[in-house]
Amino acid sequence: KPLPFFQSNIFHPDRIYPADIQLHGLNSFLMKNTTLILFLAIFSSFCLHSQTTLLPVVPEALPAFIQSPHQVARIGGRLFANFAYNSPEPVYYSDDNGQSWAATPSVGEFVNNMVAVNNQLLLFTRTGAGDLIQFKVYRSSDLGQSFNLIYTIDELRVTDANGNYTNLCHNGNVVVTNNIVYLNYYSQDKTGSSTFIRKFRSRFTTDGGDTWQTVSPATKDFGPAENVIFADGKYVLICNKTTDSSPVGVRVLVSGTPDFASYITLLFPYEIYESAASCYFNGKLTVMSNNQRAYQKSDFDPAVKFTQTETPFHYWECSYANGHFYYVSSREIYRAPADNPVDFTKVFSNYNCNTFSFGF
Repeated sequence: KPLPFFQSNIFHPDRIYPADIQLHGLNSFLMKNTTLILFLAIFSSFCLHSQTTLLPVVPEALPAFIQSPHQVARIGGRLFANFAYNSPEPVYYSDDNGQSWAATPSVGEFVNNMVAVNNQLLLFTRTGAGDLIQFKVYRSSDLGQSFNLIYTIDELRVTDANGNYTNLCHNGNVVVTNNIVYLNYYSQDKTGSSTFIRKFRSRFTTDGGDTWQTVSPATKDFGPAENVIFADGKYVLICNKTTDSSPVGVRVLVSGTPDFASYITLLFPYEIYESAASCYFNGKLTVMSNNQRAYQKSDFDPAVKFTQTETPFHYWECSYANGHFYYVSSREIYRAPADNPVDFTKVFSNYNCNTFSFGF
């Protein structure tokens, strides 16, 4: 049964819902799979004292200890969900579209990322002991009935007598493009009392995790990766700024190989601190920035500038899935075609939001 103060529903972004839907304490999760699904977890103690109109869809019971799904993946008819944020809870699976759930064997570590590729489930963890940071990859080839550790990255932080350090590594994201899995993370260097320099790191596999390669060391002086995209036979790496005060903004690297051994660089205006979302769709590369602008190019010529269009509203979060961008503002969710990101439609509105998570 659902938790008290908690109900779970599936929101289908291809439908338009009434603007007077009332939600309280919204916490949601967007996933991309064969069918695009937005999990909306509604939880708040004041739901007991206020009238709530739920979305016109079928509720799904979730494991009793959770409040919202962290990540979702699907292999065939089996749905996998990671509900834990800061504890080594196991990944759960469902064979009836979420009506019932069972636990997979726990790997004993907090799962930061989870993807399905080649009918296998990959789990990604980060652990730390002293100055040693480890990133680990676990794989299941039997629909989550067992997991094996297949890859480990050891990163060592180096600290000097003044408290400055180099190579303190943090989680990034996991991206699947052209059937290649990229494990992106970043190292952080501290110089002085408040200067932190973030540097891009990445490993990738082209065979489902059997072997791993390192993205070219030449890219290490760029900031953390927002995305890796396969576009018309080329690989596009989008990196954010290395520091808050850096005069160089988002960078877009274009390469003919997945390791980015050689590449051309497309520069963005310095005022773009980070990319909020990006995609390649209908022949256009689009980068949505955190300054409420859409930047687009129809080719990879570094001499041709990105066109710039400003969105008519402020959004907190932006995500791409199945040919559309989704924008989350203070009280609404908007959807727009990826090749025309300012041609938006309001698909969800008028909620009170005190916690929100949005990803895929």
